[in-house]
Amino acid sequence: YTKKAKEYFKEIDSICFADNGKLWGVNLNGPVMFVIPENKLIITNTSDKANSLKLTDGVFIGALPDNLGIANTALDWNGVKWTMVMWNSISENDPYSRRKLFIHESWHRIQNELSISPVMTSNSHLDELEGSILLKLEFLALKNTLLASNSDEKISHFKNALTVRKYRQLQFPDNNENEFERHEGMAEYTGFKLCGLDQNIIPKVIAKQLELSVSKDGFANSFAYITGPAYGFILDGFSANWLEKILEGKSISEIAYQNWNQAKFISDL
Repeated sequence: YTKKAKEYFKEIDSICFADNGKLWGVNLNGPVMFVIPENKLIITNTSDKANSLKLTDGVFIGALPDNLGIANTALDWNGVKWTMVMWNSISENDPYSRRKLFIHESWHRIQNELSISPVMTSNSHLDELEGSILLKLEFLALKNTLLASNSDEKISHFKNALTVRKYRQLQFPDNNENEFERHEGMAEYTGFKLCGLDQNIIPKVIAKQLELSVSKDGFANSFAYITGPAYGFILDGFSANWLEKILEGKSISEIAYQNWNQAKFISDL
């Protein structure tokens, strides 16, 4: 484990060094903990404040206490804010997927510094028939936006996505879609943005993900992983500074509505 872990730590260092805070204004690098779920062995890139980890072959080794759960997440433990990654979720053969995971979870570790609060989903309507259908219509409109060949088509499809989104949220007002999308959607967008995949290819990858998701169900906990990167890369094409508005506390849809109301694009919404 230690040899491979050192390779992964170097990979994370390299990504974070290349970005150096350019995307969010905060460097994503920091304490990382890999957990082997079978025996709760942990391998980290730094020591903890309690000095419970043992320096071994250039990494730190220890055991996760039984009272702590294992997940891909951010974790406070022994005086350190960690990025926790489950070893069995790391793709050895797909470097882009692997890096996306590393960066997604590294972003969660620093999101409080960005004043983006972690939230649990309150979107059970997306597991029900009407909510799910309306979400899938948004997926298809976002897919068409990403694949549109000219700006007029792109604007038309994006207007469709925003329209069905607004209608769904009016139909199910007891939701926190926007807040959960800031939490998980921005983490996943950041993962895509910094994973090293060609930025011209990523919209096609996200479009394929949207297409495949139409045949699935149960989106209350997962929709933001799909919509966040989609809206993110669409907004990248229209506005150079939209992330600044995320940092000001706005949701993705608020930013989109504001941009295109100003452009007389969705003035009828």
